[in-house]
Amino acid sequence: TNKCWRPRITPLTIALPLFLGVFILASFTGVNLSRSFWSTYERMTGILTMLHLFAFFIILSSVFKRREDWEKILGVSIIVGIFLSLYILLGQEVSTRGGGTIGNTSFMAAYLVFDIFFAIILFLSNLFKKDGWSLFWQIFSGISLLIMLPVLFTSTARGAITSFYGGLFLLFLGYLIFSQKKKVKRTGLAIILLLVILGITLAVLQPPFIKDKVGVTLEEMNSRFVVWEKGWKGFQERPILGWGPENFNNVFLKYYNSCMYLSKCGSEIWFDRVHNIVFDTLVTTGLVGLLSYLAIFAVAFYGPLKTLPKIVERRNIFIPLGLIVLLIVYFAQNLLVFDMINTYLVFFLSLAFISFLTQKPTEEKEIRGRVNPVLAFFVIALMLFVSFATNIQPLRANSYIIKIVGSQDVA
Repeated sequence: TNKCWRPRITPLTIALPLFLGVFILASFTGVNLSRSFWSTYERMTGILTMLHLFAFFIILSSVFKRREDWEKILGVSIIVGIFLSLYILLGQEVSTRGGGTIGNTSFMAAYLVFDIFFAIILFLSNLFKKDGWSLFWQIFSGISLLIMLPVLFTSTARGAITSFYGGLFLLFLGYLIFSQKKKVKRTGLAIILLLVILGITLAVLQPPFIKDKVGVTLEEMNSRFVVWEKGWKGFQERPILGWGPENFNNVFLKYYNSCMYLSKCGSEIWFDRVHNIVFDTLVTTGLVGLLSYLAIFAVAFYGPLKTLPKIVERRNIFIPLGLIVLLIVYFAQNLLVFDMINTYLVFFLSLAFISFLTQKPTEEKEIRGRVNPVLAFFVIALMLFVSFATNIQPLRANSYIIKIVGSQDVA
């Protein structure tokens, strides 16, 4: 065995189990434990999924110990984003061009934002290096951005697009703050000052194209405002641990507003999530759940931020700085939507990368020893049982449902 591959106690390995513990506790004190554990076919974000994601985080943060390994992992994620983008760009059907294989434009855009920032991080952190791998990552990430950015910008996910632009501004601002070149700082601050003056001018004058755009956006968000109000009422009724994960449907029905049937509230009359990560967390896991969720971000911000002043080679500041900005962008766009398995995967991947960056390197000293055969047999048997009960059986049930729906369509 080798102790260096065992999970280490870090702020993130404390914050994540804390949130997961509150998540599970809120499920037991909520109104429907079965729904909180299994979730629904549309969402699949219950206890079972969260346990898998936490295991995913532990494995990544424990196994991969070198920067080269993490560059390859980010590269694999970017390749998936490229395939998704090409599928959307080359698709002929309207549904395909919307959210691709993810099925929803907002979730697709949120997923692409992660891969786009991964590509930006790889490009900037390898810029001006002359070795072969650095040149490869520059070319690879540059081509990736040329493919993925058009898909993001042509989508209808305004929250993700706006947050992405804000992220680019924060990345530029962060570089100026931590840059040691005075000339770069002066030029950058002048550009920022001009942008601020332009923004204030547009806000005061309110030209027609901006005023109309804002008006249309607010009108389209009427249904969100109604649902957010329901989420707030649900939180007030159960403020400590909420109604339990995936149980917002009970709140929606209890505080149903007939405005949902009117055109001024949009075309959707049914919501099973609040479409705002703050209200969604409040209504399902209460104030305790929200605080534990925000603690993850606080810890994830503090670790990379603490390493920034210690970085000698300045191009390397784009790795921790890019991850900080990415989490801000992710949280900001989630104020209009919520998490799905696709965004959870890259979110936990990012947290594992942050955990790697903030850990002290360990020496790989091999320690020879025998594995207890009884313990090994018990672990393997347990994993087989869990895999059968929580993966294979639900997969079989889903396949039968698909067959039934398909046969009804044919009939």
